[in-house]
Amino acid sequence: MKKNIFIVLLATTALSAEQTVDVKKTDIVKKDGALQKNIEQQKNTVKKPAVKKQAPKKLVLEDEISAIIHTSPEHDPIILTRKELSRLSINGQPQTKEEVIRARKIEYEGVHVFKMPIPDEAITGYMRSLKEAHGMTDDQFKQKFEEAGYSYEEGIDELRRMLIVDQLFNFKIKSRLVVPEDEVRAHYNKNSQEVPAAYNIRQGFLSSGILTDDELKDLRETGKHSNLVDWMSPYWRSEDDLASSLKHMSTMSDGSIAAVLSTGNGHEVIQLIKKRPKRTRTFEESYKEIADILQRPLFEKLVKEYEQELDKKYEVVYL
Repeated sequence: MKKNIFIVLLATTALSAEQTVDVKKTDIVKKDGALQKNIEQQKNTVKKPAVKKQAPKKLVLEDEISAIIHTSPEHDPIILTRKELSRLSINGQPQTKEEVIRARKIEYEGVHVFKMPIPDEAITGYMRSLKEAHGMTDDQFKQKFEEAGYSYEEGIDELRRMLIVDQLFNFKIKSRLVVPEDEVRAHYNKNSQEVPAAYNIRQGFLSSGILTDDELKDLRETGKHSNLVDWMSPYWRSEDDLASSLKHMSTMSDGSIAAVLSTGNGHEVIQLIKKRPKRTRTFEESYKEIADILQRPLFEKLVKEYEQELDKKYEVVYL
């Protein structure tokens, strides 16, 4: 009987101990949860370093459409940007936006109306002639484009446009610049011009000590010993451009020594080779110059008329 009671008591004790253990475990779990919650709260209450907001990058407008040229229904309009309307010409000279727009209209006329496009071979030949005339290499030629604000491709397009404009001007305007010969002659008779006297001169140098003073006098007065002078090639000089110290050549005969001027290490010698007297310019000599004078107002009139024609055909909208 006692044994059974002991077993019951032992079981009761074991049960109590197990309950105690479960309670402690629960408390630990509760405490651990509270601790974890407390840690989470601390994490949330920790101040994070302030992140400096960067200002949005300012956008810079590189270019914008400034004008639209309406052409014909079968072709797209010509769009011109602000940069295109304000850039220098291909030769580096300033140009107005009206000049740029006029060139684009004429280019359109040349290509689409009169069917006169410029082939690549013509551009290549034109560039070659320009480089040869100015002694430029390919790199120097490209640099000229860059200095005017053009890429190489833009420069080629601009050269093509210039040739088209020139070709169309020859067709539309210059071919009509005909001045009758009687008008040229009438102008000549009223405005005949005199050609001033001209002198064919050569200069030379004579080192010190080659001639004595008496021999230098002979050289000056008679031309004797001139074979000892180191002469340069002769040239013509108009009387209007002659130095005042040489005006006396008008009274000298051909072959005379005009001056013997002392320098630091010798003498400069000036000789009159030939004199050409003052005369009246002939009609034939004056023809082209007079024709150009008479053509100028006609040219301006035809250009103005053509510009008005272009303005009527092609509307320009500025934005």
